[in-house]
Amino acid sequence: GYIFAGWSRTSTATTPDYTDGQKVVNLTAKEGATVTMYAVWLRDVASCDITGVASSYVYKGKTVRPIPTVTADGKTLSNGTDFTLSFANADKCGKATVTITGSGKYAGKTTLSYKIVPAKPAVTVKRAKTSIKLSWNGVQGAEKYVIYRKTGSSYKKIATVTTTSYKDSKLKAGKVCYYKVAAVGGGQTGAKAAITTATKTAVPTVKVKSAKKGQAAISWNKIKEADGYQILMSTKKSSGYKSVKTLTASKTSFTKKSLKSGKVYYFKVRTFVKADGKKFWSDYSTPVKVKVK
Repeated sequence: GYIFAGWSRTSTATTPDYTDGQKVVNLTAKEGATVTMYAVWLRDVASCDITGVASSYVYKGKTVRPIPTVTADGKTLSNGTDFTLSFANADKCGKATVTITGSGKYAGKTTLSYKIVPAKPAVTVKRAKTSIKLSWNGVQGAEKYVIYRKTGSSYKKIATVTTTSYKDSKLKAGKVCYYKVAAVGGGQTGAKAAITTATKTAVPTVKVKSAKKGQAAISWNKIKEADGYQILMSTKKSSGYKSVKTLTASKTSFTKKSLKSGKVYYFKVRTFVKADGKKFWSDYSTPVKVKVK
């Protein structure tokens, strides 16, 4: 589209000698003479192709001013020559605008809106037997944080806080939990950080004996919420433990063979639950000592 800009004395003018609505007198020195005027029409920037402004941007503590690309009939217009830009509310989270105003051979104006949203929080997890504590970095521009927990097949909001942590309590041991945390600022919600975790499973009570030469028989009580057990061994009580076997939940004993007769070994066991291909471990059991036959 085009916008009527006014009148010119020359047919090739791109700027008018007289703007639309301007009052003029004495166009000619001769009374009754004919004066030829030419209408000047300028391309409306609102009818141009405008790209380069996304629907949203992440706030990083600085003004967010995306520079649009404006094209007309295949020609890329020049910022500052063919159009000028003005921004509103671009220095904080919320809804911002950029207004493109035609200049030179172009006229009119058009305004584009975009959102400035808080960044996604970086969340850490502290697990306990009956609780999960979520903590995250303070996000620039955030006024509050919303915590969601998966219930069934969907996530539901469980809390809104202004601090940078949240503790979900009164949970069962070994419960797998799915959370999302999002920062909110200026009425805009940022990307959600997704967390898969689990409360700790119970720690088994471990026994060990050496009834056969070169062997140690380890046993423990069944932990109902566990998906499996890991057995670790060392020749020192307080360090040097290495995993020797991981077993499924149905197993409550394991015999370690090919040990050195007369040597002292220490064993401990921990349990786990599985979710999303990860194991979430309990604390270690108290080390038990055995001297191998």
